[in-house]
Amino acid sequence: MHYLFPDIEPYTSSRHMRMKHELLTRFVSKEDWIFQVDADELAVLPDGLTAHAHLSKLEAAGENVMFGLMLDRLASDGDIDKAPNYMTTLFEQYPLNCAVTTLLQGSDMRKVTAYKGYLRTTSGNHAVIGLSHDLAQRVKEDTGHMEALKEQVRQVYGYISDMLPLDKGQLHAIYPAGRFASIFHFKWVRGLRKKLERRKITEEYTIAQYAPILQELYISKATGLGFSFRPSSLQRLCQDVLTPALRSLSSFEFMNLFFNIKPAQVEARLNNYGARSEGEREQHLAKLLMVLVQHGVSREDGFPSV
Repeated sequence: MHYLFPDIEPYTSSRHMRMKHELLTRFVSKEDWIFQVDADELAVLPDGLTAHAHLSKLEAAGENVMFGLMLDRLASDGDIDKAPNYMTTLFEQYPLNCAVTTLLQGSDMRKVTAYKGYLRTTSGNHAVIGLSHDLAQRVKEDTGHMEALKEQVRQVYGYISDMLPLDKGQLHAIYPAGRFASIFHFKWVRGLRKKLERRKITEEYTIAQYAPILQELYISKATGLGFSFRPSSLQRLCQDVLTPALRSLSSFEFMNLFFNIKPAQVEARLNNYGARSEGEREQHLAKLLMVLVQHGVSREDGFPSV
């Protein structure tokens, strides 16, 4: 049996979150895994594993969430009014890996890619509502603190908080996976500018959010039509190496894109830790990347999410 739940424009993040939580409450059990991506995203998992194989691996490790990092795919000339066609793959048409969402828009680079059915994500799917390691320890030491945390969720999300699956009245602890999926984001195509203009009206907070992006665009002098990112912007926001192949990025590639870490610094650190094989190098860099991402993510003080 198939279910269709159309949502009518204008889009707002709050309406999207409400519908998402209602659907999950109705159709998902606590034992299920939820694999969640937006319509303009493609998630590629580490090590070339299928979704089933990777989720089985997470389950065996006692992990209940997998995050991905957002990779904005742009046309090689930065044209955001280019319409996709069916003659070649999207990866060939939009070959640049860029960090527009993170570096210009200032949004969280993480997206919640997969999570257990007893968890729920925040409105933008950038975080999971629940207890971090530190909050879980604090709740053990102060049993009354859990009620304060649940009240915070109610204050932010209203009646949606009543749909949160709880563990004997408590928020669930969150155990993230140690590797990131690659979330290829095919947002920068024809129609985007009109969408941003609409959201200025439906969600005023996006005016400031998207202003830095609009400032980086210019009208092509060659045609007088279409908007593109400036060449200097592409140099600053995108990786030098084109990656048309469908594969997940390595931890070093993620660090190079988001944090501009120099290869010599990475090599020195790996040598210092005695990481020689490819597996040892990736394992160490994955831990380093996790630390860098956590430090780069801003969270509301004390709000129960990871």
